[in-house]
Amino acid sequence: MMPMRLGPAEGPNPFAELLGRLLGPFIHPSGQAGPTPQVPISPLPVAPANQISKANSKADTPTGSVNPNAPCAKCESAIADPSKILATYLPSGRADGGLLASQQRAGSQLELLKKYSATFESIGKKYQIPPALLAGIASRESDLGSGSGLKGWKSAAKGNAGYGLMQIDLGKHPNASLSEPDGPTNVRAAAEILSGNIKIVAKHHPDWTEQQKIQRAVALYNGDKTGPDFVRTPQNIDAGTTGGDYSNDVWGRSQYFAEHWPEPQ
Repeated sequence: MMPMRLGPAEGPNPFAELLGRLLGPFIHPSGQAGPTPQVPISPLPVAPANQISKANSKADTPTGSVNPNAPCAKCESAIADPSKILATYLPSGRADGGLLASQQRAGSQLELLKKYSATFESIGKKYQIPPALLAGIASRESDLGSGSGLKGWKSAAKGNAGYGLMQIDLGKHPNASLSEPDGPTNVRAAAEILSGNIKIVAKHHPDWTEQQKIQRAVALYNGDKTGPDFVRTPQNIDAGTTGGDYSNDVWGRSQYFAEHWPEPQ
């Protein structure tokens, strides 16, 4: 597995600020993060059906709370790893199958991930976004490129404005169509959109936890037809998203990818 480390970013970075507040207690007095512990990664446990239903209950696991029983507990193996934040929340997963369905979908795409893992790592490092989170968005948006179709369009016949691996909205980002549909520029555009979303959420919900702000930023990536201030509480964080499960599904896929991150091709 390739370790995913936090690297320097150019200029102010809202994701870095959020992670700084989250990881502050773990930083060495010198201001430098300590060495990354080498912890072996074991296969992600798949919960029995009765536990999956429990995981899907918002009452059993408050949104955004630290959950020591989260399926991605080993994401916490490195303090300097931005993917650490993925382990702080137990997502409900897909609306039509729960967390197990999200894990299974991600598991079926591990071979596809090998093609893009290096790109997710390099761009994730630049923007200080978990590479696995970028992979989770690509998984949900285009099945990691396998569903993007002719010239990067997922469903041009239906008027879908999404383009490429990350399904960039060409209505808002028309220049995205000038690049390769599954190239670094497409992924970079997604990282920029996500960073901008974090600023929007932090402005509207300054009292939310860092994880909740990032998760809502992921939900906004879907387009959020209701506006950034529509969601008042984390309990309906996916309101206005396709299927009403966008960020929870992406989060579940991202946790799985972080646990099974492949060597790049």
